[in-house]
Amino acid sequence: MRSLLKVNIFVFDYSGYGASRGRPSERNLYADSQNAIDYITSRSDLRGDVILFGRSLGGAVVIELATRPENEHIKAVIVENTFTSVPLIGMSVFPFLAPVIKLLPTFAVKNKFLSIEKIDKIIIPTLLISGRDDDLVPPQMMDQLFSLCKAPKKKYVKLRGNHNTTWTTAGYFDQLKLFINTLHLETVKPCSLD
Repeated sequence: MRSLLKVNIFVFDYSGYGASRGRPSERNLYADSQNAIDYITSRSDLRGDVILFGRSLGGAVVIELATRPENEHIKAVIVENTFTSVPLIGMSVFPFLAPVIKLLPTFAVKNKFLSIEKIDKIIIPTLLISGRDDDLVPPQMMDQLFSLCKAPKKKYVKLRGNHNTTWTTAGYFDQLKLFINTLHLETVKPCSLD
């Protein structure tokens, strides 16, 4: 991505992932990601515009961060193969539990990632990428997120590829480059939140 798009990329591990300590939770993932944004924007050697990029769970995190007033300096958002909410993806992945999940009140679900209720608050350019052969997140969830997105400048790209291979699909990097080129950026610094 760095060499094909000619951009700087900052990638980090969430709490409980990779080499990072702590426990993964919705709250901790948001805090980790906000800390990452604060870190790159505080560095004088990293000047330029920031794009948030999130794939799958990272997309849900990016949607939350893009709605926060403290991140009004963010230039754009890219979301790939992201679910609408944890309860809804739970019903999709575990259809035999769907009747039980439907009965749970929202407050009973610890990690919700309610992107379906947040995406309409994004007001910066947004690119949504959907792998139409996604075997984990139903592509209809991406369709729904796109239809709810109220960003004045939004684009939806549908490509072949499953949940983890959409980036290998022909034309994937061309679509990213087209979107980034429309932003008229300074030096671009995508912050990858996978």
